[in-house]
Amino acid sequence: MLAKGEPVVRQQAGSYSEEMSGNLVHPDEELATAGAEHRPDRRRAVRCLNPEESLMAEEKNLVRSLTVDIAAPAELVWSVLVDLARYPEWNPFTVKVESNLRLGEPVNLYLPNPASPGELLHVVEQLASFEPPRLLAWEMHASASNPDAARREQLIEATGAESCRYHTTDLFLGATADQVMELHGPWVKQGFDAVALAVKARAEALFAASC
Repeated sequence: MLAKGEPVVRQQAGSYSEEMSGNLVHPDEELATAGAEHRPDRRRAVRCLNPEESLMAEEKNLVRSLTVDIAAPAELVWSVLVDLARYPEWNPFTVKVESNLRLGEPVNLYLPNPASPGELLHVVEQLASFEPPRLLAWEMHASASNPDAARREQLIEATGAESCRYHTTDLFLGATADQVMELHGPWVKQGFDAVALAVKARAEALFAASC
């Protein structure tokens, strides 16, 4: 039984494109989200194309957040990203994450369902890259029951001893990449921009409190 006010979690049974097809909230409308040991080939879904066509196919289905300059060390920002237990305190898009952060192991992601406010979507991916304090990435692999595939990266670039830059990307892959990008790309973009701003605010607050 759910506690009062606790969001409903919808287990993802089919593909991501099937789960939300036709129910995208446009970014101009109100969203519920307001507010290398194992590194698979990113081009496997377009490997039949020549290099130039392959790069174009990737860029077409790549969502990238805005890049934020953060007045805090890269190591502190990294600590924010891997402190999964505290995601509900600051992350407006991936409001809950559960993982042991071991390469190849599951990453359970919970995010607001824009089609059903108050519900959470539950998506299971696998940890693909863990390179402190620079790169954190997880992936969804296509299967017989789910044709969707994607790679999410969060990248930190140190710009000084006490400053860095952050951005995050999602590369849609596989047979449904074009469909997922068309239907959900704008929603993911808005969510990622919100995350970038939230990471900045969280890290700078923690750094200021430590000085």
